Amino acid sequence: MLFPILSCCFLIVIFGLPLLLPCACLDLAKGSLWIWPALLATPLLYTIGFVLTAGLLSLPFQSGIVAGRFPRDLRHPVCRKRRLYGLCWTSVYYFKPLYYLCLSTPWLKWLLFRLFGYKGSMNFTIYPDTWIRDLPLLSFGEGTYISNRVTLGTNLALSNGQILVDKITCLRRSLVGHLALVGLAAC
Repeated sequence: MLFPILSCCFLIVIFGLPLLLPCACLDLAKGSLWIWPALLATPLLYTIGFVLTAGLLSLPFQSGIVAGRFPRDLRHPVCRKRRLYGLCWTSVYYFKPLYYLCLSTPWLKWLLFRLFGYKGSMNFTIYPDTWIRDLPLLSFGEGTYISNRVTLGTNLALSNGQILVDKITCLRRSLVGHLALVGLAAC
């Protein structure tokens, strides 16, 4: 019963807390000439707040993003951590305008990927419609190009109620083509 309540609270915090930054900025600028620059800055301020909130919330659960075979059961600590980490990540991933802004701005891309545990090279190209998850298990070599609508599946749900999780490594200057599906492998 705790997981659904915790998930709901996480989503309220992830989507709601970032509103404080642009609202405070607009409140400070109210009645002055700074109102227009403040209005223009609100999407960026919200994006930064959203990424920080979701990324920081994911930190305690990144220890569950490990290779192995686990039951898909919230009573299992690894599964529970994976679900909470996944909730934080997919909040960003499915917020396409925000995710696109992050991928298009190098320092936001760096902030997003590092907060979610990615440790590899940041010199890679990826698109907002490319499915990725479990960033601590991904490694992109220098100059890697991940095309549109690729799926990099670090986890496979098995019919026996378990999940198989492992790394995906793309070597230097790799190209993963349009609509490719890659699971638990090196490319």
